[in-house]
Amino acid sequence: MTDRILRQLPQVHLYGQPSWHEDAFVIGNRTGLEALRSAIDKALRSGADEALAFAIDGEGYGIKVIELRDAIMDEMPLPYTDPDAAEMTRRPWPDVVREFLREWSISRGIGKDF
Repeated sequence: MTDRILRQLPQVHLYGQPSWHEDAFVIGNRTGLEALRSAIDKALRSGADEALAFAIDGEGYGIKVIELRDAIMDEMPLPYTDPDAAEMTRRPWPDVVREFLREWSISRGIGKDF
């Protein structure tokens, strides 16, 4: 893709926390951040939404935005990306979240297994 076309796409890069007390980053162009904001607003109204985004190399992907109750959040695995930190906190996603994502993906014609 040409640079001009890439600049018009919603570009978002998500950089997760490597480990405890380290920062995470959401970095994107205006179009990408507005798409993410729209997905967050819709998720707050309806429970879930998705933003389409692209990495700087032109590869597209979906950012799923899901609102969960606190009790379910307590069961979620910690999001650390460093192998040492992730290993200490490794656990599967709660069944209720996996089932929701499965049904939601099927309803959108994606059909992925979570």
